[in-house]
Amino acid sequence: MDSHGQLRHGRVGLDGPSSDGPQLTFHAADRFVGPWLADSMHVLIVVSAFAATLAFHNAAARYLYALGREGLLPRRLGRVSPRQGSPVAAVVVQTVFGLVIVVGGALIDADPYAEIFLWTNSTGVLGIMIMQALAALAVCFFFRRERRGMSVWRVAVAPLIAFVGLAVLSVLAILHFDLLTGRTGAVNVALLLPLPVVLVAGAVVALRIRRADPGRYARLTEVDVERD
Repeated sequence: MDSHGQLRHGRVGLDGPSSDGPQLTFHAADRFVGPWLADSMHVLIVVSAFAATLAFHNAAARYLYALGREGLLPRRLGRVSPRQGSPVAAVVVQTVFGLVIVVGGALIDADPYAEIFLWTNSTGVLGIMIMQALAALAVCFFFRRERRGMSVWRVAVAPLIAFVGLAVLSVLAILHFDLLTGRTGAVNVALLLPLPVVLVAGAVVALRIRRADPGRYARLTEVDVERD
């Protein structure tokens, strides 16, 4: 450490962290604690990445199942296993989609973590945050006339706080999307563009159903897997 308090060992330098990029923390752990800590951190991040990918896979399959069950996507996606009750068709479709992404990335020699994982997960995480914010706001509107015996805190105050918090975090994530993807410019635009496109498309479809078939619109999101 010199007179300016800067680290000058190997590739770790506080005056230029961009040269280390995502490896800065691992290099620092290796330098100041030992290789065992850096190796442990690598193992943990791989395990956590797998857990996150599994969670996204499950969530995506459930969304495909729900959309298929409601008839917004092919109804075959709404089929479940007669033995286990799991959304087998949606799981298969999501698995095939994931394989296409992974194999396609391998064919173009894309970085499996910095590109395939971070780029897809960044868009997915932001999309989930936005959906959660909209869901919290929907709770406020749903209970605005009749609380159905529940407290104001539960149906109005808490959901509104959640909406504001998630909305602020979503805006910050969009403004600093480069921190999630490690890229700027056209790549981030391409990763962000599907979110407003899907949102607008969903709103258009919902409004069309409400106008053409009010009964079907009223039945949307009913939790009744036996109705079909």
